[in-house]
Amino acid sequence: MPLLQSSPSRYVTGRLGAGARKPWPPLCETIPSMKITLIPHALEQMEKRGVSESEVRRTIEQPETLREGRLYRVVAEKSFPGGRVVRVVYNRGRDEAVVATVITKRRRSGGGL
Repeated sequence: MPLLQSSPSRYVTGRLGAGARKPWPPLCETIPSMKITLIPHALEQMEKRGVSESEVRRTIEQPETLREGRLYRVVAEKSFPGGRVVRVVYNRGRDEAVVATVITKRRRSGGGL
C-alpha cells in the first residue's frame, strides 16, 4: 500500500498503525497562493543560513524534490545558483504552509545531497 494516496478521501496510511487515518492534502497539488507562516525557529534558521523569504516561497511552490518527513511534515528541496540547495520542512494545511525549519546544503559535484 502506498504511503500517500491521491484518492478523493485524501488520507495518509501506513505509519499510524492498522486502520488509522490522517487527513492529508496530496503532495502533488501545488497551491500558488498558499499562505506561508514562518515560526520563530524557521526565521532564526533563515537568518543564520542567509535564506530569503522569496527562496522559501519558491522552494515550497516549485520544489525539485518533495517527500514526506517525520510527523507528517513535508520536506521540499530546490537548488539555487551557486550550488546551494534549500530544504524547507513544513506542516501543510489545505491552503497554508507552516514552516518548521529551513536547511541549506551545498550540492556536491556528483549531483546528490
